[in-house]
Amino acid sequence: MDPTTGAITVGALLDRETLASYVLICKAIDQGAPALTGTATLTVGINDLNDNPPVFINEPYADTLLENVTVPISLFTMAATDADQGVNARLLFSIVSGNGQAKFHLDPVTGVFSLVATLDRDTTPSYSVVIKVTDGGSPALTDQTTVSVTVLDVNDNAPAFVAAVNGLMTFYIGESASPGDVVGSLVALDPDYGNNGKVSYTLNDTLVGTDNHFVIRDVSQGDISVNNGISLDREKVNNYLLVVIACDAGTDPGPLCTQVQVNVLLQDANDNRPIFDQILYQADVSEDKPVDYVVLQVVAHDNDAVNNGAVAYSLKLPSGSTAAQFFVIHPSTGIVSLKQQLDRETTDRFSFNVVATDNGNTALSSSTSVVITVKDVNDNAPTFNPDFIVAAVAYNDDNKILSTLSATDPDLEAGSKVTYKFYKKADDFELEQNAGTVKVIVGRQLKVDSTYELQFVAADNGYPTMTSSPARLRVDAFDSNTKLLSVDLSMSEEQFAAKTALFESSMAKQYATKYPKVRVIIYDVIRRTYDGSTSTTAAPTGRKKRATTDGHRITVRFFVVQDSADGELTDTSKARSFVPNSDALPAITDPQKTSGCSSANANVQGRRPAASVGLPL
Repeated sequence: MDPTTGAITVGALLDRETLASYVLICKAIDQGAPALTGTATLTVGINDLNDNPPVFINEPYADTLLENVTVPISLFTMAATDADQGVNARLLFSIVSGNGQAKFHLDPVTGVFSLVATLDRDTTPSYSVVIKVTDGGSPALTDQTTVSVTVLDVNDNAPAFVAAVNGLMTFYIGESASPGDVVGSLVALDPDYGNNGKVSYTLNDTLVGTDNHFVIRDVSQGDISVNNGISLDREKVNNYLLVVIACDAGTDPGPLCTQVQVNVLLQDANDNRPIFDQILYQADVSEDKPVDYVVLQVVAHDNDAVNNGAVAYSLKLPSGSTAAQFFVIHPSTGIVSLKQQLDRETTDRFSFNVVATDNGNTALSSSTSVVITVKDVNDNAPTFNPDFIVAAVAYNDDNKILSTLSATDPDLEAGSKVTYKFYKKADDFELEQNAGTVKVIVGRQLKVDSTYELQFVAADNGYPTMTSSPARLRVDAFDSNTKLLSVDLSMSEEQFAAKTALFESSMAKQYATKYPKVRVIIYDVIRRTYDGSTSTTAAPTGRKKRATTDGHRITVRFFVVQDSADGELTDTSKARSFVPNSDALPAITDPQKTSGCSSANANVQGRRPAASVGLPL
């Protein structure tokens, strides 16, 4: 206090929160003597300043809740004090952070902190919410605290299979898998905590396929494997549909489970060979079928899949087979068709194998037999062999077989049956159309030393009829009295037939000194009997007679020509050179040196035993 003026001033810092008012007793003294005094009481009240911040009390704020707690629920009433008064002590509460999911509500006046939304421990197991309290002063003062809420797990989630689509999962495994091989691994997740989230797996059922082919060995792992002792076979069962259940270990409530269907598809292994529908394929095909004609089709099946079951066909031919020249097989369809036109007369039957090979990495194959028989068509005309024939006949010897025509046709059945006819008419000759024998017509005589040319054709009986090129027969007519010779032989006709060539060559040698190109030709053979009668047999080229029992005596009649080569006789305008009897061997032509057998035919002259004329018979 100023002693002069009486002004009272603050002499030290004030603190309303320590002393809210002061009572001052003031005394005034005059300067008289004695000095007189006076007193007064002065009460000084201290006005509040906002110099104290609010302070939270009752800390810490923490609680533990089950995630399925019913909401809303009040958890705390926030409490704070402020030493100031009035407006400066008026407090408001607010959430600063930690309530991004709006799970909590704080009453700003009462400070009641409440849970207003459901919890999910699997999403957020705990919360830390920062709370602020603010006074009403200016400037306002604040304080903060943290509310901790721990969420306890409830078994409210069943396991969920990862990668399942609409409750289905698919795995692939080769059919060659061994027992114990893992087909696939299932993963089921349970977001619950502890035992509530601990998952075990069980293979519950097999909806498609054979039971017990697959197993889950470790229930804590979702590995599906091939069961012991099992051999998979895609061709028998190509897929399995399994039911697997995943359960947690929760107890309140009890275990929660989820099932999934597992489709196990077996991938093919090349473990099957192609199998043909038939072990033997046979077909008949006419030799006139054109190129590309379909002969037959082989079919093989392979129970494997995709490339392993794709079959390609090929021909497998035995050594020396010509089938590849005529047949080709389509590698995909197995159709066997003609590559070249067939000729039954060259090859009438083909045998070969067809191989079916799959397209696996290690290819497997099998084979089947194919037999193709070529059916005949009448595509060949008869042919004469030879097509030029030379014959000689006594001009007056009618009904003698001059020649037997021979034409062959390589076709079959009616196509091989041949009939003969004259190509040009021959007045003095007749032809047996089936046997092909040519004779002088009975009662006709030919002109001595004349040459006749006959022409014939042969026709088969097939359809259409095929006719040969003409064949030629040269017939030279001679006088047997001047050209025909004979020799007696003590042997049978059959014995002589075996020595015909020796007879002809031996006789020819005896003439060869004079006629280098000489040829001896047997005209006929006469069987002789004891009574002197005769029986004429055609020359050895004709039909043979049964051996006689008359002592085996025969007379061989023959003629001799100077030209030995038939090829020189194709020109029928040139006469044939016969050796006359007058120029024959002396022993044969001398009638005084006959064997003593009387002549039975006027044409037989100079008959001698074989030994007499030097024949080695």
